Formats: sequence, C-alpha cells, structure tokens
Amino acid sequence: MRRRRIARQMAKARVSKLAKRGRAEPVKAEKRIQAVGGFERARAWIFVAAFLFSCLVEVGWQWREVNIVPDQIGGYRLLNTLHLGAICFFLAALVLQFGLRLPFCLVWHPQDIEWLKKLGGYARRYSPVPPAGKFNAGQKLFTLFALVVGLVYGISGIGVHIPYELPPDVVRGALNLHFVSFIILVCGCLLYVYLFYAATPGRLALLTSGKPTERFLKMHHPHWYEELKGRLTLDAVRERLHHRQKRKEEVVEMELAEAAEAETAQEQQEKVTEAEAAEAEVVEAEVAEEQGKKATEAKVAEKESEEQEEKATESEAAEEKPQEPKEDEESAESEPPQGG
Repeated sequence: MRRRRIARQMAKARVSKLAKRGRAEPVKAEKRIQAVGGFERARAWIFVAAFLFSCLVEVGWQWREVNIVPDQIGGYRLLNTLHLGAICFFLAALVLQFGLRLPFCLVWHPQDIEWLKKLGGYARRYSPVPPAGKFNAGQKLFTLFALVVGLVYGISGIGVHIPYELPPDVVRGALNLHFVSFIILVCGCLLYVYLFYAATPGRLALLTSGKPTERFLKMHHPHWYEELKGRLTLDAVRERLHHRQKRKEEVVEMELAEAAEAETAQEQQEKVTEAEAAEAEVVEAEVAEEQGKKATEAKVAEKESEEQEEKATESEAAEEKPQEPKEDEESAESEPPQGG
C-alpha cells in the first residue's frame, strides 16, 4: 500500500511538472502480447518479396515496352530467364506461406459463419467486429483463393517456358491463363492488403514485431486472445526471467516460493500416503471380517451336519428296539407245551 501511494504521488508530481512546461499528460504504452513467432513472420515477408519480384518481372515480360532489363546486360533473354526464376520462387513462397496455413483454414467454426454474415464489420461504419480465432473467415477465404490462383499462375507460367514439349494450342491457352490469373491475383492481394492492413489499424504489428496490443486482439481475435492468455503461465514467466540477472529480493522471494511449494508438495504426499494407509487398513479389516464370517458359517454348517447325523442314529436305534419283544413272542409260541 505504501509503495502504491508513493507511486501515485510521483505520477501526480510528474503530470503537474509537465503541465507547467506546457506539455500534455504522457500517454501510457498499451500492453502487448507475443502472438506470432519469428518463423511465421519470415514466411510472410518471403512471400511478400516473391510476390513483388514476380509482379515486377511479369510487367516487363508481358509488356516489352517497359524495358526493365536493358539490352546491354541481356535484354529479353535475361528477362525470360528471370521470369522463370521468379515463378519458381513465387511457387515456393506460396506453398511455404499458405500451404502451412491451409490445415487451419480448412476448419470452420460457427463464428466464421457469423463473420461472413456481417461481412467482417466492413459493411457498416460503426458495426461491431465479429469474433474470430487466429484466422477469421476472410483470411481463410483469401488463403484458399491465393493457393488456387497462385498455383494456376505458376503452373501456366512454367508451361509457357516449355513450348516445344507441348502442343501449340496448350501453350497459347497457358499464356492467356497465365495473364488472367496474374491480373486476378494482383487485384485480390491489393484488396486483401487494403481490408486487413490499411483499414484495420494494429494488424501490421503481427508482421513486424509479432506483438499486437491486447485491445486489438480482444476486438478482432477474442478466441485467439484467450488461447494466448492461457499460455502465459508461471512456468513461462520463470523461463523468461531465468537468464536475467536477478536482485537479492527476487532471489529471496523465489527461494521462499520454492520452499513453500516443496512443503506443500511434501504435505500433499504425506496426506496421500496416510490416505493410502487408511484405505489399506480398511481393506484388511474388511478381508478379516469376511474371513471370520466364512469361518463362523463353516462351524455352523459342521454343527448342523453333526446334529443331523445324531438324529439319524437315534431314529435307527428307535426302529430296532420294538422288534426284540416280537421275536421273543414268536419263539415262545413255537416251543411245544411240556407235561400232560
């Protein structure tokens, strides 16, 4: 609290000092997020260079009056070779830029349909910008457009340079297709640059530093902003600060934090072991109880079997006893009378 109060007082003093000098209040720098890596920015700039070089060579190759290459250094023959090289360079940059982006652009979400319905917010002046992920629906459509038209432009241009291996009608059709696809590609790229860079302030930072402002990401790519925000974890911050020379206070704080984390981890481990021991005791008690029940049941079954055997022997004995007097009577009747 004391530090915050001192900081506010210093800020107020600075503002009043600047006001006395006739200067306005300093504008606070907006917070930026590292959204695009170096490889992705390099791919984009390589495609831009290949596209501009192809446009320059194509203009000189289609319209010879422009005379881009003087006759002293090769003239049209050198321009023809440059045209073939520019087409190959353009195809490689096209596949590198849009071919790697194609898997992301083939996946469509409900917010992309909403973006198309509202035309990206470009139809009206103050219409809200539809939400989008890393690539909105317009960028996905332009990726498909650039791949299709760019491949047609490159393949037809290569076919023009092998006229002796193809039929004359095919070469003539390839030449016309090459010219038409070049015009369509240039118009599409100009429209894309106008809509997504000139008419959308803040997007150029994605190609220069890769760090757009949070306000830009929240407005145009809110879903992507949530993904980027989730990556800024404590481990990432520690990784960034690992190579920086730390102050004593920071070292002490980090040591205390690590000690606290170790203690909590140890406590959690002890709790887990205690819980496991308690579970093991409960299981052992249950097993012992089951075994006792089984033993008692076995004893009861033995007693019942013994009682049944005793009853059976008693019944047999009872059946044998009444037969003895009958046998005596029969023997007495069978003996003859004595005397008389």
